[in-house]
Amino acid sequence: MSEDATLDEFVDVEYSVDRVETPIGKIPENWGVERLNDVADINPDSFTEDDWSSETFEYISLSEASSGRLLESKTTALDEAPSRAQRRVQKGDILVGTVRPKQESHGFVTDKHDGNICSSGFGVLRTGGNLNPLFLIQEILSHRFFSQMDAYVAGSGYPAVKIGDLKKHRISIPTLEEQRKIATILHNIDQAIQKTEEVIEQTKCVEQGLSQRLFSGYHLDCEHEESSTLGETPIHWDDRPMGEACEITMGSSPKSEYYNEHGQGLPFFQANNEFGLRSPTHNRWCSDPIKIAEANDVLMTVRGTYVGQVNIADRECCIGRGLAGISAGDSLLPEYLYHHLRRRERYVKSIAIGSTFDSVTSSELYNLMISVPPLEEQRGISNTLKNIQNYEIHSNKYLERLQRLKKALMQDLLSGKVQTADTSIAIPDEIQRYG
Repeated sequence: MSEDATLDEFVDVEYSVDRVETPIGKIPENWGVERLNDVADINPDSFTEDDWSSETFEYISLSEASSGRLLESKTTALDEAPSRAQRRVQKGDILVGTVRPKQESHGFVTDKHDGNICSSGFGVLRTGGNLNPLFLIQEILSHRFFSQMDAYVAGSGYPAVKIGDLKKHRISIPTLEEQRKIATILHNIDQAIQKTEEVIEQTKCVEQGLSQRLFSGYHLDCEHEESSTLGETPIHWDDRPMGEACEITMGSSPKSEYYNEHGQGLPFFQANNEFGLRSPTHNRWCSDPIKIAEANDVLMTVRGTYVGQVNIADRECCIGRGLAGISAGDSLLPEYLYHHLRRRERYVKSIAIGSTFDSVTSSELYNLMISVPPLEEQRGISNTLKNIQNYEIHSNKYLERLQRLKKALMQDLLSGKVQTADTSIAIPDEIQRYG
């Protein structure tokens, strides 16, 4: 799949089929609209301890389902079974999270979870031969299905859909051939999304392991010594307070009358909610800044829940009281300082104090111990970690493109606005076997 994938790579666009208005919106005239209760068995198999022969079972809670996928299950002793452990599932079932629909706690049961027990917070759907469950899970994830769930939740004191109301939800029913093709296209995108997410997680693990090794100097053939807050570091590295090696600027928030959204003045950053993977994004400017950070300064959160988190400024900017700007001195490379302070985030969080919310003072930042290797060693460390971070950033951008593509495909395919007239679409066995 190319990074610039378009709709035309997946479907042969055909506009000739007339679309008609239905209770769930316009769909092709040769599609049907049915209530869930008429096309699927709902909660077909119950679970009772008396009927269970083993001393344990695998339990699927609502937290294990997300956007069509089931993550893990928890091995649970029979005598410790939660009161919600009421439903048995089999492969091909669809679990619809009926509690807090906005969280999309829906999942498809694969071989991995065949025979497991799930929470009564799910509605379990089991389809017959005329409805492919891998098509149905895409329908469940659609905006129009969520809109129906949301309508039943509206006005209730508890954000949950009753099973009786779930049965009334309407879905579109294309021909079985069309269901398979739609399921194939969207399933392929889902697989690409999942693999990209796995790559991102693996990259994070690699980065974490490398960061620990590099900032401990274990890649160097040299003697090490123990530091009270830095752990083991090479004996030839200079461990010193950050204030001796850097210039620290504590942010200060200008009056709101100087904020604007039309580009007058400097970009304004107030806190970590504007942080990205590396550099912050902004939609506000300040025409009369009080405190300024320069390009390549490290921006550190100094107040609130995420105190200690860092980004690197990619431009000159105004910083509010929730941030500090840290400029590397002559003995430090800015890129090295940024990655080193990323490594120190947890420690900075541990020294934060505050009655209402956590914060660190300018004095605490000044006295924060950092390691200062020779510049050439800093360059090697920072280049390695920057390359890994760039790969993670690239992977995240690719993931966002896939997610946008999936959203567009769902909107067009599930409404029948675009139909899969290309009969050469290969239906994989994992979709074919379900009907």
